[in-house]
Amino acid sequence: MNRIKFIFTVTLLCSFLLGSFTFFTYNNLYHYAGNGFSTPLTKGMIFVSNNSNTSSTIFKNGENSIEIYYSLTPNSHLITKFVRTKWGTWNIEGWYKSNDSKIPSMKQESLASGGTDWEYVFRVKETANSTYKFSGGNHGLESLESIKFMDADSGKEITLINQKPVKVKTLKIVEKTALFSDPELKHKYASVERVYLVFPYKILLDTHLNFISDIYMGTSYVCMFPVSKRNGRYVHFKDIRKTFTTPPYGQTLTTKIFPNYIGKESTLSAQIWGDSISNLKFNIWIKSREMVDHFKNELKVFYWDVNPFGNKLYFSKYDFRDYKIITSGTNWHNSSGWEISFK
Repeated sequence: MNRIKFIFTVTLLCSFLLGSFTFFTYNNLYHYAGNGFSTPLTKGMIFVSNNSNTSSTIFKNGENSIEIYYSLTPNSHLITKFVRTKWGTWNIEGWYKSNDSKIPSMKQESLASGGTDWEYVFRVKETANSTYKFSGGNHGLESLESIKFMDADSGKEITLINQKPVKVKTLKIVEKTALFSDPELKHKYASVERVYLVFPYKILLDTHLNFISDIYMGTSYVCMFPVSKRNGRYVHFKDIRKTFTTPPYGQTLTTKIFPNYIGKESTLSAQIWGDSISNLKFNIWIKSREMVDHFKNELKVFYWDVNPFGNKLYFSKYDFRDYKIITSGTNWHNSSGWEISFK
């Protein structure tokens, strides 16, 4: 009885001290994170949810950059960036931390970026004997059809004006694009709808692909994460509970003839961290085994020791030694997510 009274007293005290914070414990890999999505957690992790009405500030910094600011301290922000490619599509650019209190910030440091793909990229060709080309993401062969920026809570569309800040709790982006197999953009093979939800510490993406013509596809990537070795030397593949270490910043085992792919494991989620900032961690995941072809290809999910300065996580689909024919009328749906933590 005394033990029960003690637990009850501690619970009441925690509730009083923490106010709007709610604790949840889970034994499963996923927890419900609102808006119909789930976020991967380490088994048994305690998740702290802040129920206060915090908001982010969206700032259009020129015609080709959107920055989403969330206050970390009175003198710093977490910045989520999207950039417009020269062919018109908008892609995730990365996470940054500002070292001043200004919007826009003039003092920023990269936490995870690199000017390379996060969302997807496909290796395609029109015939079995033609040459593969990368299509989508930062590789081009993709065009913008439409884009809308919305307040996810109200459902209202937002008009972003250069240098004019807008406050929202959660930003929703609905972007429609077309994928092509040729540089002239004459042979469209798929229509794409991307639906982003941008939270202060998390980006969720639902990607819908509708293939409108037959296409040959080799090894392709449905989710990626580029990061400096300072903040991403280590990777933990959660589903199989294995941790791998890459060479430190300034070193690499990758050569012109040998790409140092680490892991090649069957996992739908990974956690990444480095030596530079002790409490900085990244969680990356997808939901569907189908989007990695049920791990039947050799690469599966791997962490590439790209060069002396950066690493990159890949969720791969199909085998690089062979190709698949994706027929007209095929539909794919991929749910992916990226989360940054300072705990």
